[in-house]
Amino acid sequence: MRGGSWFWLVRRDVFSQKTRLGILVFSITLSAAIFGLVFSSFMFLREEVRPRLREMFPERRVILRPTTSTMMFFQMEGPKISQDVTDQIAAMPEVAMVHRQLSANFPVSANFDIETFNVGFSTDVILLGVDKMLVEDSIGSQFVWPPHDGNPIPVIVSEYFVDAYNLGFAESANLPKLSPNAVKGVSFDLLFGESTLDLAASSVEPEMRSARIAGLTDNPTLFGLTIPIETLIEYNKKYQPHKPVAYSTLHVDLASPEGAEAVEAKATELKIGFEAQREKLARYLQIVLTLEAILASALSVVLALAGIGIFTTTAASVRERRPAWGLHRATGLGRFGVFVLATGHALTAAIPAGIAACLLSLGVSVALTNTFGSWLEQLTIISANPFALGLEVYAAIMISAAVLALIPAWLFALPIMAAQPISLLSEKSL
Repeated sequence: MRGGSWFWLVRRDVFSQKTRLGILVFSITLSAAIFGLVFSSFMFLREEVRPRLREMFPERRVILRPTTSTMMFFQMEGPKISQDVTDQIAAMPEVAMVHRQLSANFPVSANFDIETFNVGFSTDVILLGVDKMLVEDSIGSQFVWPPHDGNPIPVIVSEYFVDAYNLGFAESANLPKLSPNAVKGVSFDLLFGESTLDLAASSVEPEMRSARIAGLTDNPTLFGLTIPIETLIEYNKKYQPHKPVAYSTLHVDLASPEGAEAVEAKATELKIGFEAQREKLARYLQIVLTLEAILASALSVVLALAGIGIFTTTAASVRERRPAWGLHRATGLGRFGVFVLATGHALTAAIPAGIAACLLSLGVSVALTNTFGSWLEQLTIISANPFALGLEVYAAIMISAAVLALIPAWLFALPIMAAQPISLLSEKSL
C-alpha cells in the first residue's frame, strides 16, 4: 500500500468518530498541560533552587561563633574568638582555610543620596569586616582598600539586605525599590562613630568616608554592609582602643567534609560554637525534597484521574472499530496495518492536544508572571523567573501527550492484532 493510500485509510478511520476524538483531545490537553507545569516546577527546584542552596551553604564549610545561652528574655553571648584560637583552628590538618569575620565595636551610619531618583536618607547600618577570599568570588574583583589613597571604601551588600530594603523600608517610606544592577556601583558616605539614633555615642570624633558598593553576596551570615577586615580593624582600634582584636565568626573551609567531626571536637575543647553548613544544607534540601514529593503526589492523582478518561474513551473508540479493522484484516491488511491505524488514532489526538497544552501552559506562565513577576523581581535571592517555561518543558508536554495517547491505543490494538479476522467480523454487523 502506498503512502497516500495509508493516509486516506487512517484519515477516514480516525474521523469516523469525531465526538470521541474531541473528548480525547480535551482530556489529553488538560493532562499534558498539568504535567508540563509540574515538570517546570520540578526543573526550577532541581536546576535553580538546589544549586542556589549549595552555593549558600557549601558542604565543606563550617561556621564557628562564640557560644550563646538564653537567660529569661535575653540571649547572652560568650567571649569573641581571639587570634590565638583562630591560629589553632587554622593549624589543624583538616582545615584548608579560615576566613575571619569582624563586627564593628562602635556605631556606624550611612548617608545615601540616590541622585537618579532624587532621594536621600540616613540610617544606622550593620558593619562587618571579612577577609577578601570569602567574598572575592562573588564580586569578581579585589576586595581591598589601601588607606588614605583617596578611593572609596569597597562595600559588599547582602542580597537579603536589599530584599529587606525593598520589601520593608522602601515599601513603608514610599521610596524607589532597587534592583541588583542598580545597587552595584552606588556611592554613599559611611559615618564612623555616629548613630542616627544617638545610640552608643563615642568619645572619639566621628569620621566620614566615601564608600562604593562593589557587589552583592548571598552568604546568609553577611547580613548588612561588609568592608575589608583590615579597614575595620583600624577603625575598631580607633574607637575602642582598649579592646583586643577578636572575631565574631570564623568561616572554616575543610579539606574534606569528613573533617567536620575533628573541627567540632576542637571547637568544643576551645568552648566556641560549631555549625556545619552541610547539616543546614541537608535541612533545606529536605524541604525541597518534600515539595517535590507533594508535586509528584498531586501529579500522580491528576494523571490517574485523567488516565481513566483517556483509557475509557480510547477503549470505546477501538472497540467500535474492531469489526471494521477485522474487515480490513480479511481483505489483506496485515497485523502491522492495525498497529498503524491505532497509532494514527493516537497521534491525531496527541498532536493537537500537545500544541493546545503548550499554549495553555504558556498562558498560565504569562498570567503568573504578570501577577507575581514584579514582586519576585524585588527578591535578589531568586535569580530566575520560576514561572518561565523553557524548551525542555514544551518538549516534555508534547512527549507526555504522545505517551498518554499511544499507550492505551497500543494496548487495545494488541488483542485485535492477535485475533482472527473471522472472529472480529462476527462481533458486529457491518
